[in-house]
Amino acid sequence: MFNLGFFEILLVVVLALILIGPEQMPELARNIGKLFRDIKRSTNEVTDSLQREISKVRDEQDQIKKDITDSVKIDFKPDVASVARDKNSKADDSGNTNS
Repeated sequence: MFNLGFFEILLVVVLALILIGPEQMPELARNIGKLFRDIKRSTNEVTDSLQREISKVRDEQDQIKKDITDSVKIDFKPDVASVARDKNSKADDSGNTNS
């Protein structure tokens, strides 16, 4: 987490013993443990919340894509049929003018 080696950790513990004293070390260790536990809990809650929101946005995005795809399919079906009719009628007209 902090990239501390064995000797760095040992130095921190020795300094804490000298500065704080052995009587208050257990209480300090408990408080530090609580602090890290609270930080981890908070970060997990934020991560979970963000993942839920991202999931909602992705679902909405997928629904929008589906709606657009469906509307494009519906809009183009009559156009394709009318283009085919127009093409056939033009072919018939050109066939009639050559006669």
